[in-house]
Amino acid sequence: MKKNILSFIIIFSLTRIEVFAQNSTISPSSIQVPNVSALGSCTALQKGQLAFLTTNNQTYYCDGTAWQQLLITANVANTTPWLTAGNHIYSSNTANVGIGLNNPNRGKLEVSGVSGVGKTNA
Repeated sequence: MKKNILSFIIIFSLTRIEVFAQNSTISPSSIQVPNVSALGSCTALQKGQLAFLTTNNQTYYCDGTAWQQLLITANVANTTPWLTAGNHIYSSNTANVGIGLNNPNRGKLEVSGVSGVGKTNA
C-alpha cells in the first residue's frame, strides 16, 4: 500500500497540470472579459480565450498560436479610417474603399466577387 501511494506521488509530481481560468460576465447589455496587463502564452490549450489588455485598451483572442487583436477602437489617435455615428459605420478615408480587393480604382466603393443588393427600409 505504501509502495502504491509513493508511486502515485512520484507520478503525480512528474505530471504537469495546467488549469486556465477565464472569468467572463455576460449580461444583456455587455460581455466583460478578463483585464490583463500582459498577454500570457497562446497555445492550443488557450485557443478561443479572450483578454482585454489594459496597457493599450485593446481586446485580443488566442488563435492557438498567437494573440490576435480583436477590435480596433474607432478613431483613437487616427488608428482607423472607420468611424461610428449611432448604429452606423462610415469611412473617414478620403480615397476609395475596396471590399475583397486592396486597390480600388473604379469609384468611391468597389466590391470584388459575388455581390448583391437587397431591399432596404427607407
